[in-house]
Amino acid sequence: MKKAIFILIILGVFVYFPVQSTTGFKIEIQDWEKKQELLNIDKKQLEGWGWKALNINEKRVVNRKIRVAIIDSGIDREHSDLKGIIKKEYNAINSAKSVVDDTGHGTSVAGIIGAINNGKGIRGVSDSNSLEIYSIKAFSNNTSKVEYLERALKWTIQNNVDIINFSAGTAKESPKLLDLINEATSKNIIIVAAAGNNISNEVDFPARLDNVISVGAVNYNLKKLSGTSYGKIDFVGPGTNIITTQPNNSYGYFGFTSAATAYVSGVIANKISSYTDKDNYTLNSILDELKNNSIDLKNKDKYGYGFIQD
Repeated sequence: MKKAIFILIILGVFVYFPVQSTTGFKIEIQDWEKKQELLNIDKKQLEGWGWKALNINEKRVVNRKIRVAIIDSGIDREHSDLKGIIKKEYNAINSAKSVVDDTGHGTSVAGIIGAINNGKGIRGVSDSNSLEIYSIKAFSNNTSKVEYLERALKWTIQNNVDIINFSAGTAKESPKLLDLINEATSKNIIIVAAAGNNISNEVDFPARLDNVISVGAVNYNLKKLSGTSYGKIDFVGPGTNIITTQPNNSYGYFGFTSAATAYVSGVIANKISSYTDKDNYTLNSILDELKNNSIDLKNKDKYGYGFIQD
């Protein structure tokens, strides 16, 4: 049977999901324990370069709270930097069970998007006063199935979220997932997805879709990270040595297109929080706004419309 590759990037490690069928994924993690580094450092260091590089507008007028759905491994809602912003949880693997982040990936993504500015730890791209995070667990022990992702997407549609962050991707398209993505975007839900870390010009699904915002990753010097996908890229974001939240009230390094995707989701949440209603903007109008603000890096294949700016 022909295999496709589903990739979820954890702290810059390639995590592969060889698809044996349209319903099953199997994972192999490389050097997870070696790559994870939990830190105890001061607030100034924890703010990090990524947040500063986006030129966050802290005086933005906020007219409503934005619902950002994170389809991932779950989120540690008890983390001191995330308390109070996780408004809803759903376990797409087993709805009878609580949501527990068993890898730290989802918690890392959540910290980049919306960690509370509480004078300690880190701060997220989006102000917690304008943000509600919806945590959807579709990966357990870094294993998932298409049916879990279907449930996750259906739940986000039912809950009328504004943004879906999907820091993952697959080489092979799923017709069922494609239908749900099209349904979500028809309801003006903005989907932001990782371009992938495939060392090729083949961007992952769903990032390569025209109605999904595709995100690549760059380093401090705004140069493409080696090993990340290029081609159909919309924007790039910070993707190296990002310090963010980890389970058990800790912090760790995170990176590559998973991190960059979270940064872009946070910026989009900021942009649309100024609109009083979801019907007052479209995907294309938000894309135009992002294009106008981004730093043009002069190579569309590698950087799309450029480095995202708030």
